[in-house]
Amino acid sequence: MACRDSSDSRFTLPRLLTAAHGVYSRVTSQVPTLARAIVAVDFAEPSQAAAEWAARFLTGVKLTFVHVVDIPEPPSFLGRSIPGRVELLENARRGAEARLQEFCVAVGARAAVREVRAGPAAAELTAAAADHQADLIVVGKHGWRTGAKRYLGSTADRVLRAAIVPVLLVRPPADRPPHTVLCAIDDSALTAPVLAWTLMLARRFKAAVTVVHTIEPTVSGAVRMGTVARESDRALKALHRDTERWLNERAAPLKAAHVSVTTRAVFGDSGATVSSEAKRAGADIIVLARRGAGRAARLLMGSTSHRVVRQSDRTVLLIPEPA
Repeated sequence: MACRDSSDSRFTLPRLLTAAHGVYSRVTSQVPTLARAIVAVDFAEPSQAAAEWAARFLTGVKLTFVHVVDIPEPPSFLGRSIPGRVELLENARRGAEARLQEFCVAVGARAAVREVRAGPAAAELTAAAADHQADLIVVGKHGWRTGAKRYLGSTADRVLRAAIVPVLLVRPPADRPPHTVLCAIDDSALTAPVLAWTLMLARRFKAAVTVVHTIEPTVSGAVRMGTVARESDRALKALHRDTERWLNERAAPLKAAHVSVTTRAVFGDSGATVSSEAKRAGADIIVLARRGAGRAARLLMGSTSHRVVRQSDRTVLLIPEPA
């Protein structure tokens, strides 16, 4: 792999300006208004932290607090010793409505819409987002299980897999607005919406942004294999330089909006790199893409987004592929 110099025709100023304008148009046209949000409530501590975060920092957004009750059919052998499912469900609904009202007051969201739904939690939360035309679902980031089911089986996991709107996983404690946002991007169609949501957050919270791209071992390894030993270091430096140039081009819409932006091209595994770069930058929120929904998402347990959700101790905003 030969090193490129500044005379490379692909990186002349007119071409760079044309490319930057295209990126600017794609990003700015997708900046969300964030008018409505669903806040998932299960009354556990992470859920309370997420609800408090939404009430404090999503000012001007119509919040709907949703609690889901799901009562299985009692075993037939119990006979009349306990009420039937319909009665149990109605009792649970009434209790949840009263508790949800108290919960909203406790987290400072008296004006929020309250809704109790019945059924499987993840399905009902995603249905509520569709019914209310929500732009975002907010959930608490619970601790993940250990062993083979470390990440499988949680309601938050199932919401992530099924949602067709962005999902914000709030990690407690969440007692301050975000000062720094880390945005992880790759060379895909989802980069524009990820940058658009990042720009919205930066404007809303006057936050600084770090834009990161990970140069995976498969890429750097291919460069090494394609060059003789004495040229390997030069080729990797050229790869890093080209990646930084590409990152700066993608970050142009944020800079044009007077956002403080840092770009970082880092060699390594994407999941581990995003988590470590978030710590290095002191980021409060990580924004990245999530590929697949429903059945397709079940095939992506090894994806960058799922590794970041498992590994990072930060709040994470996941942007799905368009439906």
